[in-house]
Amino acid sequence: MCARALALVLVLLLALSSLGCETSGRALTDVKLTPLPSCDERGVNYRSQRRLDLLFVIDDSVSMASKQAALARTFEALVTRLEALPYGLPSLHVGVVTSDLGAGGFDVPACDTSNNGFLLPFDVPGQPAWLEQEGDAHNFPGTLAAAFATLRPVDHNGCGYEQPLAAMVRAIAPGLSSNPGFLRDDAVFAVVFVTDEDDCSIYPGSHLYDPLDTRWGPTSVRCFNEGVRCSGSPGGALQACHANAESNQVVPIDVYEDFLLTLKGRDRSRLVLGAIVGSPEPVVLGINAAGVQELLPSCRYSTGSALPAVRLAELVARFGTVGNRQSICNDDMTGVLSSLGDTIAASVRGCFASSP
Repeated sequence: MCARALALVLVLLLALSSLGCETSGRALTDVKLTPLPSCDERGVNYRSQRRLDLLFVIDDSVSMASKQAALARTFEALVTRLEALPYGLPSLHVGVVTSDLGAGGFDVPACDTSNNGFLLPFDVPGQPAWLEQEGDAHNFPGTLAAAFATLRPVDHNGCGYEQPLAAMVRAIAPGLSSNPGFLRDDAVFAVVFVTDEDDCSIYPGSHLYDPLDTRWGPTSVRCFNEGVRCSGSPGGALQACHANAESNQVVPIDVYEDFLLTLKGRDRSRLVLGAIVGSPEPVVLGINAAGVQELLPSCRYSTGSALPAVRLAELVARFGTVGNRQSICNDDMTGVLSSLGDTIAASVRGCFASSP
C-alpha cells in the first residue's frame, strides 16, 4: 500500500509522507468492507472521541444552481440526525469547497479561474472559513443550519470540467492543505460530493481539457471516454460500466481510496464517503443528429438532469456501510440529507442504531 501512497505524491504533487507510511502492522490491514457493529451488540461503546470534520465538495457549474439552493434549504435534516446522537452534536467542523480546479491552463469557457481547494467563506466575519461548534460554543450566530445557508459566494458559473476528488485532496491533504486547521487527526472525516456529472480529476500535465486536441473525442464525452470503461458500442445503452484503472489522463479512483484510508490509519470506520449524484446507470452513449457522440442523462428532475456518475458511485460502494450514495434527481432533498445524516451519525457514534 505504501507504493500507492508514494504514487499519489507523484500524481497529485501532495506530501502524503507526512501521514506516515507503515511497512508492517495494523496499518497494512485494510478493513475494507467490515461493517460498523450494531449498537445493540454486547460490548459496543460509543466513541470517547466525538469529533466530526464534515466537508462538502459542491459542483459550481451553471446547471447546479437549483441543487445548491436545495442543499442549503434541507441541510437542517442532516443536522437533526447529528443532534439526535446520545450526547447531542459532536465537536464539529463544517466546510465547503467547489469542484472547480480550472482546465489545466487551457482556454475553456468558465474555466479561467480556479477555487484551488480553498474553503468558501461563510458570512462569519473574523472567523475561519468553516463553521465550528464545540458544546454550546460556536463561531456563528443563530443555528448551525441557518449559518450553513449563509455560504457566500456559491457561484453558478464554475468550470464544466468537474474535479471533485482532486478538489477534496487539495482541500485537506496534510502538509499541503489549502485550509490548515480544518482537518483534525482524532475526528471522523466525512466528505459529501454534490454534482450532476461524474468526477474528471486529471493528472498534472494532461491535455484532456485542451479544446484543440481531439484524441479523446468531442469535449462533451472526453471525461467519460477516458474515465470509464464499458462493454457495448456508441449509439445505445452500454453495460458493465466501471471506473477505468488504466487511463493516463484521468486519475484512477484507487488513488483516492488509498488517500482516504491513509488519512485515517486505514480504518474505514473513521470515514464517511457520501455522494449526491446521478445514478450510475443506465449509461447511454448516443449519437446526435450531427453524428457526434453524446452521453445521455441517467436521471431527470423537475428543473434538470444528471449524467451517470460511474466513478463516484464505484468509489462510494468501496466503503461499504460508511458509504452512502443518494440521487441528485430527487426534487425534495430532505430525505437525501436525512439518510446521509444517519450514516455520518453512525460513524461518529461508532455503531449503527437498530431500525425502529
